Amino acid sequence: MNCFQVRRHLLTSPRAHADGQDAHLETCAECARLAARIDKLDREIGDAALVPPPAGLAHRVLLGREARPTWRYAAAAVLLAVSVSAALVLPKLIDAFEFAGTAEAVGPAHPGVAAISLIADSVLNARQMGDPAEIDLSLKRLGLTLGKADATTYYVGKCHMAGGNCDHLRLSTPEGDADVLLLSEYPVTRQVLVTDRRMTALVNPAPHGGYIVVAQTRELVKRTYRLFRRG
Repeated sequence: MNCFQVRRHLLTSPRAHADGQDAHLETCAECARLAARIDKLDREIGDAALVPPPAGLAHRVLLGREARPTWRYAAAAVLLAVSVSAALVLPKLIDAFEFAGTAEAVGPAHPGVAAISLIADSVLNARQMGDPAEIDLSLKRLGLTLGKADATTYYVGKCHMAGGNCDHLRLSTPEGDADVLLLSEYPVTRQVLVTDRRMTALVNPAPHGGYIVVAQTRELVKRTYRLFRRG
């Protein structure tokens, strides 16, 4: 065997002896030193693995083999799952809301969060009754109409979000004011409920685009949402 063959064998199978290996080590000092170092390292690894077992280990192993009722683990798992689900979902649910699957975790770029930031950070001028024709045209772009209710509708003006331009309406009701952003350029595929800054936003799909209802209370969001009709 030559040096290359011997060293490859020492590194891949340090405890095995190939034919011709011992004869080569007797004549090659470099390979002999490598073999000695590998043998020493192998012994040190073996000594390090000889850790005495802790006291009472056998007793604990035997006790662990006793059968335990599995219903306890199942009950604990169910309780944990319910607790986690409640912690995630309950803060976002609307009281007695009929929306299915509206609560979910969203990031700061979500249109619901962006709408709350836009409303919370904007300073609205004195209210002016918007042109009913302009309001109807903005709703028509989305395929929506506004039902009759004890509310006064103001057209605040144009607005802009990451998804494109929008129209900003404000509805004044006896319960308070609610803001509605009409997003004719933003595709909304499903309904999502978002809470942030102690405000609630409900993102709703429309025949063309979508709209977002933002208010201070969840009940007001629900009342405002029910005013919009498709058609």
